[in-house]
Amino acid sequence: MIARLRHANGEQRKLLFSLGTNFLTRIPGAVGLLWFLPLLRFGLGTDDYANLFASMALGTATTFLIGGFSVIGRRIVGAAYAQQDHADEANGFASLVIANLMATGIACAIIVIYCQMRAVSAEILLISLLPAVGAFLMTFDNVRLAYNEHYVTAILQLILQTAIYTVGFFVPLTRHNIIFASLIIQGHYMLSSLITCGMLLRGRPYLFGGRPVMVWQVIREGAILAMADGFLMATLGLLVVWLQAVSNPTTSAWFATVVRLFQTFLTPVILLLMPLSSYIRLLWHRKSVTRQQIFAKVLFWSGIGYGMFVAISLFIASRFYVDDLLHLPAPGRWFQILPIFLLFGAIVAYKGYSSIAYIVMDGSTHLSSWTTIVISVAVVLGAVASFAVEPLDVINIYSVTTGLLVIVVLFWNAARFVRVSPLPGE
Repeated sequence: MIARLRHANGEQRKLLFSLGTNFLTRIPGAVGLLWFLPLLRFGLGTDDYANLFASMALGTATTFLIGGFSVIGRRIVGAAYAQQDHADEANGFASLVIANLMATGIACAIIVIYCQMRAVSAEILLISLLPAVGAFLMTFDNVRLAYNEHYVTAILQLILQTAIYTVGFFVPLTRHNIIFASLIIQGHYMLSSLITCGMLLRGRPYLFGGRPVMVWQVIREGAILAMADGFLMATLGLLVVWLQAVSNPTTSAWFATVVRLFQTFLTPVILLLMPLSSYIRLLWHRKSVTRQQIFAKVLFWSGIGYGMFVAISLFIASRFYVDDLLHLPAPGRWFQILPIFLLFGAIVAYKGYSSIAYIVMDGSTHLSSWTTIVISVAVVLGAVASFAVEPLDVINIYSVTTGLLVIVVLFWNAARFVRVSPLPGE
């Protein structure tokens, strides 16, 4: 292992360092989930606990455009970096920042309008806006990823997570005040992104000279990806918001906690594939078509396998963690909540496949377009069903439809890539 590391080139070392530090950040995150979240649940009470996670879900759901824009921005900056084209690096950086500022403005407007319609308190409005601001700040993390240097952000998150959760454990106010609780959960991400921004611009001052000449490209291509990848996660967040509005606090808190637990299982996929995709992007077009097609098969089946593992593990963990430890009973028998975990498994499979496919593989429009279509079908079916069935049944209808159809789309896209030799611009 040490011998291989010595013979690795600079980009390989940065990739390995990014992967290692990324997984180290899960240690304080896991401690926070297992220790701080129960303290928060009983410190805030069921109502405020449900309001906290519903508000955070609203803020996250409205920023789905940023995810698509960031993928395109990473692609532009990464391609320019591979060719040592500082001018295009700077232009791509400036274009991504402007595009994400616009997306953040749209997200904040939606949040303010929704909160005014619901006549919520200023505290809930602030908590809903924080994830939108945090999503914009992650722009700089994505640019760092384009340089295959995500270890910088990971180290910062490791330090800040440890410090902030320590405050959460030893300062009781953070467990009894909804705003402080929100800052404990999200603050380390925002701070690490701000510091990453400063370090990025200090290390590459030529980025200041960029012109936003590619904004329309980022918006046009990013919106297509966002309508699939971002739309999928946005609808999951909106389900949390909707359930909090139409159901009782206990059911809402149970679902919000299960979604939070799911995001913890999803994180290793993101931590592994985000730096890996940036590295693969640098080498992709040097590989033969056969190698690329083999990689597509491995990527698909790995995503499906991990998705199944997450669905089963999360179902078991929820019975012990959410039901028993947090005293938030599931709103039905095991077969009545099983579709939700099918959805979680499908999302993990999709994220595992798309995180790399969107960055390196041709034909991403096919994947994003059909994913958007099947999610839209599921949303429509759920909306129609909401007039006739209970809220949990609505979620089940959406979950089964989305889960099964997303897997079909993934299989179709992978088979299509393997069957047809990829051509530039396809």
